[in-house]
Amino acid sequence: MGLCYKCAGKRSKDHKCPPEVLLAVEALWDSFSEIEPQSEDARSPAAATQLFLAISKAAVQGVHSTRAIRMQGSVMGQPVLILLDSSSSTSFISESVAAKLTGVISLPSPSQVQVTGGSCLQSPCILSQL
Repeated sequence: MGLCYKCAGKRSKDHKCPPEVLLAVEALWDSFSEIEPQSEDARSPAAATQLFLAISKAAVQGVHSTRAIRMQGSVMGQPVLILLDSSSSTSFISESVAAKLTGVISLPSPSQVQVTGGSCLQSPCILSQL
């Protein structure tokens, strides 16, 4: 038998997906919620607090992982490669794709994401209409 399409685990008649797959799907749906842009006056000192997130090595390096699903899609008419990765705690888009889209909002301070191995990636903006 092949692999499960939900969790990429080995498929058998007794196969059950681990509960963490549901958390990844739930996080994916939560990421689709619309983000309201804030005006300069609405930002408080608490907004300066940095959120530290994690992203998997597979997501950064584009390597195949049993915990990731690769799909072709489009965002605002631009063709994109989408990587759904249950090992990551956040969503990212490449700067080259983001530059072609509308609704890009600059952040007051870049959000940071730690990758496997301890190094960090920074994201200077978000997409409000995605």
